[in-house]
Amino acid sequence: MPNFIKAIISLTLIFMVISACTKGEQDENTQPSNRNPYLNLSTEVQDEGNNEQQLPIKENQTEDSPLLTEESPLENSGQVDTQVPNDHNSLQQTIPEAKALEEEHVPNETEQEQITTPSSQEQEDTTISTELPFQNFKERWNAITEEQFSELYIEKLAKVSDKEGTYEARLTNKINLNVYVNDKYIQKLEIISFIDNKNDVFQMLSGWQQVINILHPTIEIHDVDTFFSQIGIGPDADLSNVEAVSFTYYELYYEVSPIENGYLFSAKFNNL
Repeated sequence: MPNFIKAIISLTLIFMVISACTKGEQDENTQPSNRNPYLNLSTEVQDEGNNEQQLPIKENQTEDSPLLTEESPLENSGQVDTQVPNDHNSLQQTIPEAKALEEEHVPNETEQEQITTPSSQEQEDTTISTELPFQNFKERWNAITEEQFSELYIEKLAKVSDKEGTYEARLTNKINLNVYVNDKYIQKLEIISFIDNKNDVFQMLSGWQQVINILHPTIEIHDVDTFFSQIGIGPDADLSNVEAVSFTYYELYYEVSPIENGYLFSAKFNNL
């Protein structure tokens, strides 16, 4: 009897040992992550998952370009269909407005005249009043002389005894200035010049320019050059093409006449 009990106890112990060993092997197979906590971060596992979910790349796409599926939210949201008509409508609204502005700004006859002809204000700026007072004429002439550094000062403006209303000033030993006055207003300015050398030519042209400047106070220097060119004066004060000529410049009548050993230059108002 005691031998039988010992046999049962021995079998029971063997069974328990076998059960414990079997359970340990099952725990090792069912809980591999407990032994290696970084196993889930393995690139091999991620590559397998990516290979299962990766979509085929089209011929015109690269691996780095984003993939658009058939259920792209941009296509299903309807934004493309609604945005383009809005932009198109805005263009249709702005283009007629631009055309309307162009039609509104078509120049009328008055604006065309302002483009093609000098304005009345420009003519007033270039043309002096038809009444040029004789008072303070000497001071005004000498002021222009200083501005031009011409040295053609009026030292004395003397009245010519045998000619009523005529005054004479000797600017140099070869240039005379005659002033014709009527009722305290200047009617005509005249310069008589005698030429022996190139320096005399430059002084003569300086006197002509001073006459132009005193009658047209706001005239520009390039306009004076054009004025001389129309007379026939060439570069470097060339007088070879200067002949007798008369013309109207704004409201003044100008005349150039060759004389013996010199020239006569005069300017008077058109109404005389």
